[in-house]
Amino acid sequence: MDKQVKAFIKNYSEFIMNDEASLFIGAGISIGSGYVNWKELLTEIADEIGLDIDEEDDLIELAQFHKNENDSRELLNKKLIKEFTRDVVSNKTHNLLSEMEIDEYWTSNYDTLLEDTFKNDGFNVEAKRSTADLARKYPRIDKTVYKMHGDIGSPENAVLVKDDYETYSVKWKDFSLLFQSALIKKTFLFIGFSFDDPNLKYLLGRIKMLMGEDARKHYCIMKRVNVSDCEHIGKDFEYETIKQKLKIADLKRYSIKVLLIDEFEELNDILLRINQRVKYNRIFISGAANTYAPFTQTEVEKFSYDLSWKLVNSDNQITSGFGLGIGSSVINAGLEYVFQKKKSIDDVIKMRPFPQNIDDEKERQELWKRYRYSMLKNVGVAVFMFGNKVKRDEIVFSDGMQKEFDICIELGIKVIPLPFTGYISNKLYQDIILNTQDYYPDLCENPRFISKFNELSKVSSLDDYAISVVNDLINFIKRSSIIEKY
Repeated sequence: MDKQVKAFIKNYSEFIMNDEASLFIGAGISIGSGYVNWKELLTEIADEIGLDIDEEDDLIELAQFHKNENDSRELLNKKLIKEFTRDVVSNKTHNLLSEMEIDEYWTSNYDTLLEDTFKNDGFNVEAKRSTADLARKYPRIDKTVYKMHGDIGSPENAVLVKDDYETYSVKWKDFSLLFQSALIKKTFLFIGFSFDDPNLKYLLGRIKMLMGEDARKHYCIMKRVNVSDCEHIGKDFEYETIKQKLKIADLKRYSIKVLLIDEFEELNDILLRINQRVKYNRIFISGAANTYAPFTQTEVEKFSYDLSWKLVNSDNQITSGFGLGIGSSVINAGLEYVFQKKKSIDDVIKMRPFPQNIDDEKERQELWKRYRYSMLKNVGVAVFMFGNKVKRDEIVFSDGMQKEFDICIELGIKVIPLPFTGYISNKLYQDIILNTQDYYPDLCENPRFISKFNELSKVSSLDDYAISVVNDLINFIKRSSIIEKY
């Protein structure tokens, strides 16, 4: 992976964490699931009017020719329905896009693969398919998909022929204005997109005219022209290389930086690294303490507070389930940091108290299970401390923390139990020591990791040294799991 791509991953991850990132998804992503590209879509259409699809470069004009010849676009609409209602499934790229902590996605695709993937992953999704949809606002929406060219659900309104593009600024005016606003406010990543869309070029040109040199930089990932692909489609490699180079230079006019990859599989690797970098800055603190022995309540509350402050002050976001005896100190640290540093609360801490007052035991446990998955799905590191509760007048291990630990392992979250806090945290730590390869398969043979993880067992007091050991281990895991994999 070259230096430019590494730098992009770092920068774009930060845009995501600052809620300043958006995505534009083109047809190239749906092709990976089995849908046709534009040329394949219009091959029969070209034949019907006596044209050879391989000789045509302006496919929008070709679609218009077909409409002109038939005095209608009915056959084009039927072609859309036939091609984009076939039974296909989302691909790995869709799944990685769903995992991204982004709430607005833009696309020119007619299919519903993107929003279907989000729904299947448990998100509340709203698809904006027409200007009328922009006026509607539903509560508790996790992800919004803006479909700039319409949707297969209304093929007669899809942007398809030259007429549609020529009247776009009028009929889809609100979409245009909203997209222009998004281009100013957020950094876009364009994927699966060829930039042959006249609408997009017009809108980018408007931003260039309005913002000049102050226009926000955007990114695009493209596959580098290679010999085998050119041979497959009957194109001259040298010619196509020159053309791609010129297109990349032209996109700079619109403040779009192109990153070239050799294989489409590299796109998924880049998206995965972005997701990992964002997740490793999301730290879950699991803790429960009905008793604080051998420490005092004051010592435990101060340690929980100081550790949480250290983590958020290192640009991490912490999540707390409000665990008994621990959660309030964690949350207090996060809130005081917000007020002192004038930060957004959403960037610093997520407070997730568990639903209460559910009498039915089976119903309550099932709800809490789903709640834990929801709470942990965007976390990269989990710290476990203490872990006890009262059951039949006896102090026992916290089974809730065990469940959270098990979910973390299932989701690939890096787990750090603090043995010096005792109780179930010590048990979990000893389990990892005995079976390190099961919990840290990527780091179990790294001597620096083993040394830092073992150092946890040398801590005996809830002091600055303990906090330093935990923080150093978290930072090492983050660096090793992200940067060294490049």
